[in-house]
Order: sequence, then C-alpha cells, then structure tokens
Amino acid sequence: MSDLFDNAPPPELSSLEVQWLFVDEAGDPTLFHRSGKPIVDTPGCSRFFIIGKLEVEEPVSLAKALTDLRQELLADPYFAGVESFRPEREKTALLFHAKDDLPEVRYRVFNLLRSAGKTLRFHAVICDKLALGGGRKQLTAIVIDRSGEPLHKSRDERRDHCVLASV
Repeated sequence: MSDLFDNAPPPELSSLEVQWLFVDEAGDPTLFHRSGKPIVDTPGCSRFFIIGKLEVEEPVSLAKALTDLRQELLADPYFAGVESFRPEREKTALLFHAKDDLPEVRYRVFNLLRSAGKTLRFHAVICDKLALGGGRKQLTAIVIDRSGEPLHKSRDERRDHCVLASV
C-alpha cells in the first residue's frame, strides 16, 4: 500500500501555491519573574506583546528594491560618518531594522514598502498583557495561544484582550 504514494510523481511546480510570509514580534511574552511575582509593564518587561505577519507576493523584486535602496543610502554623503552605516557595526550597512535605523532611513524604507501597494499585506495581533488574568502557567499559555491563533483568522477580528489589525 505504501508504494502507491512512493511512486506518485511530484506535483507540478506551477500547480503549487507558494506564499511568502515574514513574521516578527515586538515586546515579549513574559508575565512573571522567576519568583512568581507579576512584572508586566515594569522596567524591562513590556505591557504589550505583538506578533506581525507580512505577506509578500513578489519577494525577489522586493529584496532587490531594498538592496538598491541600501546601496543608494550608503553612497549618499549625507549619511557619511553615521555609525550604523559602518559595515563592521553590522547594522544598516547590512540590513534595515527600525530600532537601529535613523528616522530618515526609516522614512525611505516605509515609502518603498508603501510603493509596493497590494503586493504586501500586513496583519498583527496585539495583546495587552495587563488585561490578562489567572495563574502563571495559564497566563503564559493564553498570551502565546491568543497571539498566534488569530494570525490566520479574518480581518479585524477581536478576541478578549487581543486585537487583530490588518492593513
């Protein structure tokens, strides 16, 4: 019976639907200190936990556009001497990252992404950790479950203290 599937020809590449998804988080899922004391919204522990998903229809052309932009910015005398543009710092010279990039760089990257139009779709789940209640194990599971599950639900769905935002 197993050779029925073993001898089946592989599906045609054109018949497969490929979806490019890029996922990132902001904040952290931590709710309690090792001692069991709640630490949400204290120094070092975020109040919110966010998971975002970017759907990209044309990843090769987007990667090329981002590389071209990075090369243009690296060649621009305006940014000469900027620490994050030095390759040995392994920051903007190698890749874009909003927390490391100057506002002028973020502006240019967001404009490039905006120009991609409907070939990019972004969805995010935002959880307010202060609004969650219960015991330690329960809370950790709720944050992870509620943050991950709605990523595959319909637009603008709301779940208790988590909000699914789509653009």
